[in-house]
Amino acid sequence: QVSITESPAVWEMANRHIRVELARSSSTVQVKSLRREGGAEWAVPGTQMVAFPDKSDHPYHYADDAIADLAKGGKELTLRFQSDSGGLLSLMLKLYPTYAVIELTTQIENRAQSDLLLDPHIDPLFLTLKNPKGDLKPYSSVQGQHGFQPVGSLSLAREFHDWLVLGNEATGESALIGGEPGMGVLGWKVRTHNSPAGAVVRAGTILINDRKSGAPPVFELAPGERVETPITFIALAQGDTDNAGNE
Repeated sequence: QVSITESPAVWEMANRHIRVELARSSSTVQVKSLRREGGAEWAVPGTQMVAFPDKSDHPYHYADDAIADLAKGGKELTLRFQSDSGGLLSLMLKLYPTYAVIELTTQIENRAQSDLLLDPHIDPLFLTLKNPKGDLKPYSSVQGQHGFQPVGSLSLAREFHDWLVLGNEATGESALIGGEPGMGVLGWKVRTHNSPAGAVVRAGTILINDRKSGAPPVFELAPGERVETPITFIALAQGDTDNAGNE
């Protein structure tokens, strides 16, 4: 059974396998907790969880939320943010009864009278994970080899163009971060870098390929138009990469 409970400025999503808590902080929403049922804490509490791709200088402010029932016993929490530039960003989080998996999608609508300039990378997943002693180890695909293979460390900023498993050697748990490009989308990738708080992980859709030189590309969203990313997800598991993949 899936539950989404809302109290003043706090949301909690849970099934028998995973629990996530979110909290309003000023005009945005932050993560309070992300963990398997009975497992270790993954998220750094009080860190940002919404990546705003708008290229303008106008900040986004929390507007409202909605909770909806889904097929197969699932539930969806939608968080909406409005910008003075005319952008409306909706972050949708879906949870089903069966697995320790949170699915995320982002939709952006242009309600202005002029084009909305966006970063070509739209990341529904944006988390800061606990990594006090560098215990998180990355695993991903390696050409010519089966399954998830060790791919170095997270000591430097990294990009992964395939699904990524982060193994926590201290807790014996792992997190699988995955997604699909979707029709009309160029690609999908995970980006990681270290911050004083922990390991920052962003994952989502590529709308325009990066240029090898010159100014970074910009995605232009026409007035009245909207764009929605395919699903990106995070799955938590007890055990190694095989256990994470089974989620």
